Amino acid sequence: MSTSTLHRALDNEIALLSRFIAALESEASVLTSAEGVEALNASTTLKTQLAEQLGQAGNERDNELRQLGLEQGKMGLDAAAQTDSGLRASLDNMLALAARARQLNEANGQIIDAFLKYNQQALDTLGALAGIGGVYDASGRTKNVAGGKKGIRAG
Repeated sequence: MSTSTLHRALDNEIALLSRFIAALESEASVLTSAEGVEALNASTTLKTQLAEQLGQAGNERDNELRQLGLEQGKMGLDAAAQTDSGLRASLDNMLALAARARQLNEANGQIIDAFLKYNQQALDTLGALAGIGGVYDASGRTKNVAGGKKGIRAG
């Protein structure tokens, strides 16, 4: 069984995971600084592109496993790594990078969730001070702030 194309697929995935981690670290930096919306948009765009590329790389890896007559995913990779120690090292590296990416993404999600809650509380407070209730609903859409009063109709 030749695993050279599987090696290349894993190396590609490892390179993408490394770039994805760098994008997540950049996103964390933007989230905890005052860099602004443009920097966050750029970070999010890059992260989305890399996530799509990672999905494609995973599909390519699974195709290579199928061609070797192995199962897709971790079970197939483990089976292939039993016959190739170099593949084991690449697999272990890829799994460690994936775990790191998952941790960073969850941490960034927690920061974003905290910001969303803070902003919602601030909007609720401002609305209460102005006597108009909530200005935005949980999805960020504007609420009807007329308080149920009927508007004036012409004609």
